[in-house]
Amino acid sequence: RCPAIRAKVLVTFGAPHGGVARIPECASSGDTLCQWMRQLASKGVYSWYIRDHVIQAQYFKDPERIDQYLQYNIFLPDINGELEERNDVYRERILALDKMVLFKFSEDKMIYPATSSWFGFVDADGNDIPVQNSTMYQEDWLGLRGLEEAGKLSMFSLDGPHMHIGEDVLRSIIAEHFGASDKVVPFYVQN
Repeated sequence: RCPAIRAKVLVTFGAPHGGVARIPECASSGDTLCQWMRQLASKGVYSWYIRDHVIQAQYFKDPERIDQYLQYNIFLPDINGELEERNDVYRERILALDKMVLFKFSEDKMIYPATSSWFGFVDADGNDIPVQNSTMYQEDWLGLRGLEEAGKLSMFSLDGPHMHIGEDVLRSIIAEHFGASDKVVPFYVQN
């Protein structure tokens, strides 16, 4: 959706590429407001108001209401090529990448299913569906199969909860996928 940007390498960490099948848990079971908001969001996620005002709703994909997801979600079904009318530009841009690297977290409680970070999802019974078993991949709607067949798609799992990445690990990932640099660029990882 950003035609002016030409990416060569795309690295994502715990991204909900395949969608999320449930609203994240509240930090405390006694948090009544959080529980109420979770219930409201899960029931009304496909309503125009929630859809237009809560950005996270764009990633919600209820495996028991796929028809509503396809009809009312205005972002993810389009960008992932899940609609009958596909935008081939998205596929062309994915295939133009030199490399796509997807990281998921082994103990992710924010993104469910965690395999969404690899474009996977779950069926209505909660069984994992790896991306390679999806129609999107098999018919190559998004270009993921083409990238993988060209050796340009890598999927890794990081130990720990959502977005817990140590500075040494992050520096290693940057060096591996973006190349070592003679210049030392300072950056800080906030824990």
